[in-house]
Amino acid sequence: MRALVISDIHSNLQALEAVLAAAPMHDVARKLGGIVVRGNHDRICSGNMKFGEFRALNPLALSAARWTKKTLSAENTEWLARLPRGPVRPLGRKVACVHGSPRDEDEYMIFRGDVVAALYRRRAWLTLCGHTHWPSVIRLNPAIRDRVKSGHRAWPKT
Repeated sequence: MRALVISDIHSNLQALEAVLAAAPMHDVARKLGGIVVRGNHDRICSGNMKFGEFRALNPLALSAARWTKKTLSAENTEWLARLPRGPVRPLGRKVACVHGSPRDEDEYMIFRGDVVAALYRRRAWLTLCGHTHWPSVIRLNPAIRDRVKSGHRAWPKT
């Protein structure tokens, strides 16, 4: 199966359209942060983020989220509010989709140690994580080879 995984569009329709136009052939698409599993931006815009959690956001993200919240229709806000908290498992135990990490939907997993700690004892064969805005593939077991391509629309990797 060829899966297209998209993360952190943040209500940017032009970016989503550009990604989809440039995407290779795929059988299924998943988005980490909206659509499949909620992200922090989705939580703010739908009212699912507690007041104290706002302090952890950088000013630009908070400004964008406030603008989006004012711009969304009531129907869109309700749809965002119903997005599930991760991990979501579209293929049973084989694949886990999360926004931040399996432990915390807003956790950043940037360094290998962060990934190892968050994925320790997780049983998914593949865990797809968004939120970092940094495309990468980290193999906890180097003996497992796969055909994963990781890339940012502006900086595709092969």
